[in-house]
Amino acid sequence: MKLKSIIVSLLISIILFSCKNEDKNNSSLPDNNGSVEKPLLDKSIFTVTLNAIVQKDDSFQLYYKYNDNEPFDEKKSLFIEFKGSQQPQDIVFRLPKDEIPNFLRLDFGTNKNQDKIEIKSFKMNYLDKKVEIKGTDFFNYFYPNPLTEKTDAKLGTLTPIISKDGGYDPMVASAEGLSKQIQTIIK
Repeated sequence: MKLKSIIVSLLISIILFSCKNEDKNNSSLPDNNGSVEKPLLDKSIFTVTLNAIVQKDDSFQLYYKYNDNEPFDEKKSLFIEFKGSQQPQDIVFRLPKDEIPNFLRLDFGTNKNQDKIEIKSFKMNYLDKKVEIKGTDFFNYFYPNPLTEKTDAKLGTLTPIISKDGGYDPMVASAEGLSKQIQTIIK
């Protein structure tokens, strides 16, 4: 009876230990919904990284499209939830494999109590190429919506605002210069 108990305990320990290791190995694999902290493993996935100080918990959304004259579509967007921090953090969006955009739109959250967002950098990676834009140059590559946010290009900050009718949708859309930067990394 004791031998049976020992064998059962040993088997349970082995199963638990092997599941735990499997979890660790899979935890660093990228998913198509992006992440805040996962490392880039597949260089053939177009990746956008916003490094910013966002003080309160929130969720950002990245839209992507190919043609300027088509609207941004919810089906071609990634949604990332993250914890607020007083320190800069990477907010990483990994597009689905083989999706290479020409135009981007970044929605700065749903938290109507969000404080000023300080953009430190904006990066795009594809294969072995990357483009990095400093936060103070961010608004040279994106058009802000003055109805939904106040910006300070010199400081690289964006402060979301609630419109008079109660609407809340702080966002920026890519300018022509960003499309040219995208072309430098996908060719």
